[in-house]
Amino acid sequence: MAYYIKSKKIFKEDEILLDYALKIRNQKIVDFVKSSELSSEDEIINYEDKIIIPGMIDLHIHGAVGKDVMDADYEALNEISKYLAETGVTSFLATTLTAPLAKIKKALVNIDTTRKKGVEGAEILGAYLEGPYLTEEHKGAHPVQYMRELDLEEIEDLIKISNGSIRVLALAPEKNNSKKIIKFL
Repeated sequence: MAYYIKSKKIFKEDEILLDYALKIRNQKIVDFVKSSELSSEDEIINYEDKIIIPGMIDLHIHGAVGKDVMDADYEALNEISKYLAETGVTSFLATTLTAPLAKIKKALVNIDTTRKKGVEGAEILGAYLEGPYLTEEHKGAHPVQYMRELDLEEIEDLIKISNGSIRVLALAPEKNNSKKIIKFL
C-alpha cells in the first residue's frame, strides 16, 4: 500500500518540484506525483507549508547529546546517530580527536564494529581521523601533548585497526614525511 507526502517544494538532485508529493511504498520513495493527480481516496500526509530536501550527510561530527565519538562505545554512537536522524542527517563520519594513541585506536575499532552492527538513526559511513597528526600552530581544540609526528607504519596500523573504515585523515602538510604519507593515502 502506498501513501503520499505532499509539499510546496521538493528538492531533487537537479531540479525543484513545486506542488508535488512523494509516493512512498515499503518505506521508500518510489515516485514524484503532481499534487493535482492525487485523489481524495489517497492517503496523504500534508506538509504543504514545508520544504522537502534530500537527507544531509555530516562529514565531521565529534558528538552530540552529551555523547562523544571518543567515548568508544556503542551507546554513544547510537545516541549520536538517533539525534542526527532527528535533524535531517541521514549519514555521518564519526570524528576522533587528538588523544593518546590507545584511545584513538579504541574509538576506531568501535566506529567499525558499531557501523557493522547498525544504529537506530543516521548511518555511520566510517571514521574521520582528526589528529593526532596536527601542529601546535593550527591545533584548534586539539591537546598539544598528544600530537604526533607522521609515521607510515603507525598510519597503516590505524587503517588496519579501523578495518579500512577511515574515510578522512587530517594531517598537517608541513610535517616531516607528509608528501610520502599523502601519496600513500
